[in-house]
Amino acid sequence: MAGVNREILARRVWKLEVSEYIVLIMVLAYSVVFSYYSIMKHYSFRTYAWDLGILVQSISSATKGKLFTNNVELYYSPTGSFFGIHFAPILFIVVPFFYLIQKVETLLVIQSIILALGAIPIYLIAKHCLQHRLSALLVSAAYLLNPSLQGINWYEFHTLAFFPLFILSATYFLKKRKFLVYVLFIILALMTMEQTTYFIALYVIYSAWEVKKEL
Repeated sequence: MAGVNREILARRVWKLEVSEYIVLIMVLAYSVVFSYYSIMKHYSFRTYAWDLGILVQSISSATKGKLFTNNVELYYSPTGSFFGIHFAPILFIVVPFFYLIQKVETLLVIQSIILALGAIPIYLIAKHCLQHRLSALLVSAAYLLNPSLQGINWYEFHTLAFFPLFILSATYFLKKRKFLVYVLFIILALMTMEQTTYFIALYVIYSAWEVKKEL
């Protein structure tokens, strides 16, 4: 059974369109370039206790069995827990990767990859709506070249970096009317930071309105 599944996966990979390979190459290029530059920024002493130091210490404590504690924000959170300041359970996904390589660079690379991966749902949404591969490719390239996205990447590490990938993926599966996967990505988006609740509430209302138009 496992052999059959591997064969099916291999066939799907080989059946990718040229534009899809280009998107994957752009994602890889962005991940490498911005991983390098964000790490160089850290090596040049241009990162700070807020917020990179807080998150590194919090995630490091989680690998030792504590609940994301740090000693930087004790004035605001007497328990020392990062969750006393921000509700971001998406950090549990980061912990296994940091456990394997317990370095600051791990978080900077993860952030670059996660931001770059947003180009994939962007491409799929554009392809679905525009029905034109080249246009979809240009839209995904514009996403990666957006200074706002690069600004997020340049400014240390934040859990909100996961939000574009999750909300864009939710949008794609909404367009495809795959509601279970849509709900999964909505939940993941909510896990990035408590402030996303307001946006998600409005987004879900819009989603219901869009679906209702077809009824």
